[in-house]
Amino acid sequence: MYLQGRSDALRRVLKYIDEHLHETLSLNEVAEAAFLSPNYLSQVLKKQTGLAYVEWLTVRRMERASTCWHTAATASTRWPMRGLCR
Repeated sequence: MYLQGRSDALRRVLKYIDEHLHETLSLNEVAEAAFLSPNYLSQVLKKQTGLAYVEWLTVRRMERASTCWHTAATASTRWPMRGLCR
């Protein structure tokens, strides 16, 4: 899992992001939720994942969308998918 080997602070951040992927997530909001400064969060994320905040957010949203699509594709109907994968 992508959380293994991460610092406690970064694990909190990544979990928060995953739980709120369907929302608009600013760096400031996520940092505040994790009790970190936006600068520190940005540095830690880049150092431990190799990705900037917006890149990480985009990757996680793409992975979630892919999972939702594959889950829906195996169901008897694909639509409506709205709200299935929050």
